[in-house]
Amino acid sequence: MNKSWTIITVTYNSEAVLSKYWANVRLPPNVQWIVVDNASEDDSVRVARQIGAKVIELEENVGFAAANNIALAESNAEFIVFVNPDVRVVGKDFDKISEVLSENPLSLVSPQLVSLDGTLQPNGRMGPYLIYKVLNRIFPKLVTGRYTNVFESHETGAVTWLTGAVVAGKRDVFHRLQGWDDHFFVYYEDTDLALRAAHLGIKSMVIGQLNWVHGWAREASGLNFRGWMLEYSSALKFYRRYPKYLFLPNPWSLGSK
Repeated sequence: MNKSWTIITVTYNSEAVLSKYWANVRLPPNVQWIVVDNASEDDSVRVARQIGAKVIELEENVGFAAANNIALAESNAEFIVFVNPDVRVVGKDFDKISEVLSENPLSLVSPQLVSLDGTLQPNGRMGPYLIYKVLNRIFPKLVTGRYTNVFESHETGAVTWLTGAVVAGKRDVFHRLQGWDDHFFVYYEDTDLALRAAHLGIKSMVIGQLNWVHGWAREASGLNFRGWMLEYSSALKFYRRYPKYLFLPNPWSLGSK
């Protein structure tokens, strides 16, 4: 199909995951890779260049959304995919993703992400109700199918939003959305993107036929105080903007399948 693509990756002290997940990736000639480095203190820039990326070095950490937008402005490709540094891209899958996006031009899509052991990860999510987000951290089985979803190889499924690890779409769709909202430094910018997209009739989908490995390391876990504060700050911004998601329309639905 030979459609032009740009991969956009934001790095911040990502030397180790770049070496682990990207060193053996072979990209087709129609795929450009742009890395925006958020003032890393390690060798992320050197490693990314060594692997084959065009690197934009920033003098300060401007956050995930703002860095994505900087690279988006640099691309003239027909299709864009935002990919985290801890994701292993499969070069041969770009034709299939191009096909899905050409058939569904008003859409954002992602492969079904998997862990290193092949376990399906729920990168397709439904309504971002606060109770769902809390329960997903402490009792994830309670929200399986209601909030978190996985898709088998025969399925392409519609979801409310895609986790920001991989989000692909036509460049004109991202420009129509005016990119990512840089009011979110990190966290919730992916949910906001999809909700703004849905308001414009742009749907979000997971392609179960395609599996990309994702390391899925969260800052907001364990005793990482900085990570939790970043997530808390973004959550406040998000729920002020979308107060309807503070409460379930039918709270009794948690008690039944």
